Amino acid sequence: MRLGEGSFGAGSATIAQFAEHVRIVRNALAEAGRDNATLPTAKRVCIGIDDDVTRGGERMAAAMNDLYGLLRIEGARGDGGVGPAGHLRAGASRGSGRRAPS
Repeated sequence: MRLGEGSFGAGSATIAQFAEHVRIVRNALAEAGRDNATLPTAKRVCIGIDDDVTRGGERMAAAMNDLYGLLRIEGARGDGGVGPAGHLRAGASRGSGRRAPS
């Protein structure tokens, strides 16, 4: 990690796997004498929005299976922040802090 300018977690990684990847990257940064706060860390997260949690989960599972052959879905509304919030707790940076237009 002498030259890296950012880290991007695999979209297929679970939150636990992503947290382990972040730990590995941060250890490599420390070994290179770099401050981990200077390296942005991202994680691809697919989000589906539906008023019905079950239907939304089924639609996301079908879409992910069609695209990637994945059948695992993590997180849903009311899950206590397992989804995107869990990725932030696992080490994803908030990036530039810019928000999408409302």
